Amino acid sequence: MKTQHIYSAEATDSKAQIYSRMAPTQYPAGPDGNSDLLHRLMVYKKSALWDAVDAWFKGGPPASGVIDVNAAAMQKIKKAVRSNWSFYGDHIPKDKSALMNITSYMDPNVTDSATLRVRWSGDLITKREINGRTVVTIPEYSKLVKTGNDDKGKWIAVAPERE
Repeated sequence: MKTQHIYSAEATDSKAQIYSRMAPTQYPAGPDGNSDLLHRLMVYKKSALWDAVDAWFKGGPPASGVIDVNAAAMQKIKKAVRSNWSFYGDHIPKDKSALMNITSYMDPNVTDSATLRVRWSGDLITKREINGRTVVTIPEYSKLVKTGNDDKGKWIAVAPERE
C-alpha cells in the first residue's frame, strides 16, 4: 500500500502557530490491532524481464512475460524503520519540508524482516468496524513545532479541538 499523496490544508492562528489538516486516511487493521503496510517487497534486476523482451524485439521468440526469479530478491525490512511523511506545498521549499512525528500513534516495532507492520495506539487514533473488519483512521490535525535554531520543525499530531 502506498499513500504517495494525501491532500492537506494549512492555516496560521492569531499566535502565529501553523496547523495542518489532511484528508482522513484509513488503514485496515488485523485482529491484533496491527496493520501490515508492506509485505515481501521484491526488487528486480533489469534482466528479470528486459532480456527476454529485448531478444524478442530483435527477432527472437516472443517473451513469455515470466519474471526470472534468479534476478529477483526480497528486500529485508528493518525494525527501526521510520516515516518520511511530511507536508509539501508550493510555498514550502523541498529542503524545508518538516517531517511528521508519528511516534505518538504508530509503533513500527512489530515489524519483521518480510513485513512492514505497525501497531496503532494513542488517543488520536480512531477505530471502527466496517463489515466485521477494523479500520484505523490516523490523526487529521497537526501543528508545526520548531525548537531552537531548527528552521524546519516537525509536525505533531493534535486533537481537532484547539489547545
